[in-house]
Amino acid sequence: MKLGICGNISLEPLAVSVDTVLPQSDIIVGKTDSHTKELIETPGEFAFLDACILALDWRPLLPLLYNFGYGDDVLPVQREIEEAFDTVGKALRKFRIKTPAKVLVFSPISDCLHPMGFLSRFQKDSPFDLFMECQRMFVSLCRSIPDAYILDADEMSRLIGFANTYDEEQSAKTQMPFSPQMLSCIATRIADMLKQFDASPIKCLVLDCDNTLWGGIAGESGALGITLSDSGEGKAYKDLQKEIVKLYKQGIILAINSKNNTCDALEIFEQHPHMMIRPPMISCFRINWDDKPKNMLQIAEELNIGLDAILFIDDSPAERALMQSALPQVCTFALPASPFAYANALKSFTRIWPTQLTIEDRNKSLSYATQRNRVSAQALAKNVEEFLVNSNIRVSIQQAEDAVFPRIAQLFAKTNQFNLTTKRYSESQLREIAHHAGNRLIYMRMQDNYGDYGIIGCACIMGDNIDSFILSCRAFGKHAETALLSHCIRLINATQRKPVYGLYISTIKNGMTKDFYKNHGFVLQQTAENVQRWRLDESFDIPKTPHWISTK
Repeated sequence: MKLGICGNISLEPLAVSVDTVLPQSDIIVGKTDSHTKELIETPGEFAFLDACILALDWRPLLPLLYNFGYGDDVLPVQREIEEAFDTVGKALRKFRIKTPAKVLVFSPISDCLHPMGFLSRFQKDSPFDLFMECQRMFVSLCRSIPDAYILDADEMSRLIGFANTYDEEQSAKTQMPFSPQMLSCIATRIADMLKQFDASPIKCLVLDCDNTLWGGIAGESGALGITLSDSGEGKAYKDLQKEIVKLYKQGIILAINSKNNTCDALEIFEQHPHMMIRPPMISCFRINWDDKPKNMLQIAEELNIGLDAILFIDDSPAERALMQSALPQVCTFALPASPFAYANALKSFTRIWPTQLTIEDRNKSLSYATQRNRVSAQALAKNVEEFLVNSNIRVSIQQAEDAVFPRIAQLFAKTNQFNLTTKRYSESQLREIAHHAGNRLIYMRMQDNYGDYGIIGCACIMGDNIDSFILSCRAFGKHAETALLSHCIRLINATQRKPVYGLYISTIKNGMTKDFYKNHGFVLQQTAENVQRWRLDESFDIPKTPHWISTK
């Protein structure tokens, strides 16, 4: 990974700290106070970065804010904040035009020590109010720039304590304002964020039950005898469940992998008054006496997700060790010894951080739960086609607009199985591609009688080439990919009969799509290593959208 570090602080100490936690990285260090020029004049040393870290001490950039006192005029302070953010924003936008590298920007650190003391929050136009406004404006700035992320120095300062944030003696002698403790915290956060961008996202929590979601053994204590409550040790387990429910609301799928009597465990989920996790939230149950790795393989198959997308949570060190040995792809979370530390440990576990959060993510957990209803309905239908017809599947295919770029970028980043090239375009790259003459970036939404799938497919067309073609695993089995392909071909042939080409790059995970073009009337034109170029046979009609899918 190639990293660039620029900013208005002494950059070498930060580079050393980052190198400690990311020793395999190639780190390019700019000149102190040259960040605006370095960002605007890219390329140069900052060309071809994977990520750029904009390390700022905002105090010299916002002197009126940090020196504001009771009775001072707030208007000059507000203008100063706007001008400082405008300057940084212009530099970042220039940088964004020239490179797709992700940018991590230090947030301002709010000064929490005010001479008005406990009256500071009571006063109109207090320093507290101004810092709150400053933070809101900073967030708006970062939101306005694709692939710009907040490196939350303000949050880290609160975590370690404001008194431990700065080294004033060092700051007076050099341009390194931060204490060694703060530098270490910043470097760790940088590493955590960058690792998340490259890692397979966690899509599913697979949960043990006894002494994990509640205290005690269901089969021995019974539903009302377990430890789960609003006070005492029972509160520790309930607090963990509350954190799991938050992740569920973010779109993380929940599954159960527990050695238990099925009826005993389900009774607790259904009837215990303090259970926060209820059966409709669970997309897959494996409550039995089988080995947990065996159950885990079945869970991954049923949910159609990779093992590397699973986080396994179990209080038993022996069960965790077995899982790590048998299925090392699964991320195994080590719960602390004390249940009272469970909730905070999960909150602090950066591996579950999403790198994006879309409406589709928030609805994902519900969609997996409603999938059980689809499976039941399919079992009752005489055949698959009858089920699909009765499902009343509707799709809409449109050109990408601003609101959907985050979701499309997420599909490019996360989808492996039905991804014909597995090219990983970032949001900023996709915006650039979409606005280039001759290119088209389209996306597909899908609904049926059982619910709304959201955006489940996309394709990138460059001239007469289908450069990328992606379908979410949630849409498998409906043949919606044929509807999307048909639309792509019609776009290329909108004005005249043109040859249509499709690109396929084989990977370990996308083998299910190797015959996709062949099955839709394309013939292989060229092969180079694992890259294939297909051409639509002109003797074939354009593939037709299946009759059970209506389009608009």
